Parts: sequence; C-alpha cells; structure tokens
Amino acid sequence: MNPEEFRGTDVSYSFICNRRLWFSLHGDVITDGSEFIYEGKHLEDFRKKRGYVQIKIGRNRLDSVEIRDGLSIIHEFKRGRRVILPDIMQVSHYINAYQQHTGRRAIGIIHLSSRKTETVELTESLRNMLIETYGKIIAHSNMTAPPPPVKNGYCFRGCSLVELCWGEV
Repeated sequence: MNPEEFRGTDVSYSFICNRRLWFSLHGDVITDGSEFIYEGKHLEDFRKKRGYVQIKIGRNRLDSVEIRDGLSIIHEFKRGRRVILPDIMQVSHYINAYQQHTGRRAIGIIHLSSRKTETVELTESLRNMLIETYGKIIAHSNMTAPPPPVKNGYCFRGCSLVELCWGEV
C-alpha cells in the first residue's frame, strides 16, 4: 500500500471514531473551523523554529520538517497535555510516507501545549499497525453510509462533530 494515498488525519481518526473517519473520507463534513484546529495551528506557529520547511507528499502536508546531521525530523504540534495513540499513529504515518517518498531515514517529534515532547520512531510494530489502519481506511471509504455514532471519551472533549452525532449538547 502506498502511504501517500492516505491522509494523516484519517489515520488519526481511525483510532478515535469510525463515524468521524467515514465523514472525513467522504468529505461530507468540514471540521477546519473547529476552535481546536485553530489552537493547534497557533501552537505550531508559535513553537515552530526557523529552518523548518513544509512538505507535501501525496495527500499529506507535513507542516514542519527539519534536517539535522542527515536525519529528517518531522515535527507535529498537538494542543493536548499528553501524547495519545492517534497522535503516535499519525506521526508514524508521516514518517512512513516520508521515508518511502524520499528514501531518507526520519523520526518524528510530537510537541504538546505543555511543552513536553515525545519522539516517535517507526518500529516494525508501528509499521504493522499502519498496514492494518490503511486496510480499515479503505474499508470505510467503500461504505455507502456512515457507521452509527458510538459514544467514546473524545465525543464531548473537542469533537467538532458532536452535534451531528448527538444533537444539541
């Protein structure tokens, strides 16, 4: 599977909510207006250093890539206080797409609003999880209707689709 065909946000959504993944894949709901998107963008602009470049690979936009001593470092900025699996998988996907596209070794660094960072390296285990995730994304893109809503811990803590799934909250 070519990782350039898949978006990092869809990889992340596949670990958060199947319904959100379906809507993202089918382009039916625009979530770019979410206050959480703006907060993450502000954090990225505020914390990004000179020398980082933006790279587009297939359907992916890697906002901040740095090359230091021959190693490519993909920086991802998140508004949370702790790193969660969807963040790790999104960065792993970016590393995978970058390495396949350029042939260069890369790692990822997740920057949190708490000023903590976490380094991500693409291990065999993460690569296998990505392959499963790509299959899940393909399956959801072939579905004609969205899956039913299922409440989870993300629903009422920042999901921009909460009203679509659960009505007024």
